[in-house]
Amino acid sequence: MPSHEEKLRRKQILDDLSRKQKETFETSLPMSRENFQLLFDFLDNELSDCDDTLKLTQEFLQESKIANIDLGIQWLEAYSGVSSPKNSTF
Repeated sequence: MPSHEEKLRRKQILDDLSRKQKETFETSLPMSRENFQLLFDFLDNELSDCDDTLKLTQEFLQESKIANIDLGIQWLEAYSGVSSPKNSTF
């Protein structure tokens, strides 16, 4: 069984790793965390009009004047499992 000091050392390593993962995630965001929250709130409110395309996401990004819409959509595809239907237009 590990000593108390070893347990503390392991806990610190895990805490450091978790903090680094969060920092890496934050720096990968193509827009502010606040804009992501607004996007998700918007989508929650509009889901009844969902047509299984990224039309609503694109609409939000355009209306919010997000600088690089394609980058935002690419990030969502990479990190959230969202994929663009083949017949979707951006």
